[in-house]
Amino acid sequence: VLILACCLILSSTGLAPNACAADDGDLTGLMKPGLWETTYRSDMPGTESMPPRKSKECVTAEKIANFKKNIVGQMQNSESHATIKAFSVDGNRLHFEAAGDDEGTHVDTVMDYVFTSPTTYKGHMTMTMTGAHAMKLSTEMSGRRLGDCSGASGDQ
Repeated sequence: VLILACCLILSSTGLAPNACAADDGDLTGLMKPGLWETTYRSDMPGTESMPPRKSKECVTAEKIANFKKNIVGQMQNSESHATIKAFSVDGNRLHFEAAGDDEGTHVDTVMDYVFTSPTTYKGHMTMTMTGAHAMKLSTEMSGRRLGDCSGASGDQ
């Protein structure tokens, strides 16, 4: 279950959309390729407050153009074999929903992003787990382009 949670959170790192794109998952125009930093603030009721986390990723034009394909692949390869239930891009907004099952737990995830410019975005993810490991996780995300990747490819 936590692998799915990490997969969903990390898959959004730097890959968050930033412009107008079609439902085929091509986010070209919403987001400028380069080195992106994402800040995550998560809350899980009933637990201690979690400190914010940051990650960096080199986001290529290919990753931006194939956003939906990359997300679907990561979810299908997760332990829960999650599937996309909904995926849409409307103007500068991206919305998708996923569901999967792992070790007696059903996981529903909803993610929404708003690209405020080709170099910034904000997002929100809600993950609801029912069954053996019931819990709810809410994560606020904000991303910004730091500059060029300087020859880096992939995660930083």
